[in-house]
Amino acid sequence: MSKFIGRQASLGIGKESVRGTAVVPTYWVPWMELSADTKVEAVVDETSLARLEDSDAMNIVSKFGEISWKTKLKQTHIGLVLLSLFGTVASVAKSAPNAAVYDHTFSVQQGTQHASLTATIKDSNQDLAYANGVIDSLKLTAEIGNYVMYEASMMSKGHASASTTVAHVQEKDFVPQMLTFKRATTQAGLDGASATVIRNVSIEFKQNVMKEDVLGNVAPNDILNQSFEISGSITLIHNNADFQDLQNNETYNAFRIDLVHPDTIGTSSNPELKIDLHRVRVTNYERKYNLDDMVEESFDFKALYSLTDSKMATVILTNLATAY
Repeated sequence: MSKFIGRQASLGIGKESVRGTAVVPTYWVPWMELSADTKVEAVVDETSLARLEDSDAMNIVSKFGEISWKTKLKQTHIGLVLLSLFGTVASVAKSAPNAAVYDHTFSVQQGTQHASLTATIKDSNQDLAYANGVIDSLKLTAEIGNYVMYEASMMSKGHASASTTVAHVQEKDFVPQMLTFKRATTQAGLDGASATVIRNVSIEFKQNVMKEDVLGNVAPNDILNQSFEISGSITLIHNNADFQDLQNNETYNAFRIDLVHPDTIGTSSNPELKIDLHRVRVTNYERKYNLDDMVEESFDFKALYSLTDSKMATVILTNLATAY
């Protein structure tokens, strides 16, 4: 055993072929903040022993994994995170001359067993695999003066020993100047809508996972996803009353957050992550007045299911991966 710094630890993720059976990582994630441990829930024996001391025993009744990390948004490995979050993906090659480039469209799978991942944590002392991992939440943040970041959290079964070899691959980063924000009355109108200039945006996806604890085993039988929700917030320099009116008039809009990397892939395509929210309401609108500063406005938003479009969100990741 040896002492080490966090930078020497590695995080890997891979899609499981058989739910709950650990696999080696498909991608090693260049993380910036990382937490990973097997957690336990225990009961305390509080029966009386004719003494003042409150207990003489404790027993573990549940053992499971919790993994979370924060890092820069990159154009390839994020596809596995999105797959576990949404549950299904359709991967289609673009037309020639960009046939090597794929559009991966993620949709909410209407079941409680979204794709499971194995998370691998390897450091100087341990090589551990956390099987049956399901993404619980994903938060994307773009703000002035920083990379576009994401934070992900996962619940899994407890760890087991693994034997892996770390092998990072080069991935492209996204920065705020690559982001375009649009809004329109419907999702179909987003392509033709003008961009709205904003200063920062965050969007969070949650699927409220739970561990299926059962009799006869301290490990959960499965990790299950539940209700799916999307919310976020935006800040911009105040210039008109548009977003205030959206809130006060109870008006629905469609939002698009589009990240396009300028580097070429294929012949004339680009790495891209496009998030369309089909039906959105603005809430908690606020303007801030400071004597010597530009007046800013901020608001929260919540994505809602569109009966017209039969979906809440359309997320398309464009890169050179052929499948997830």
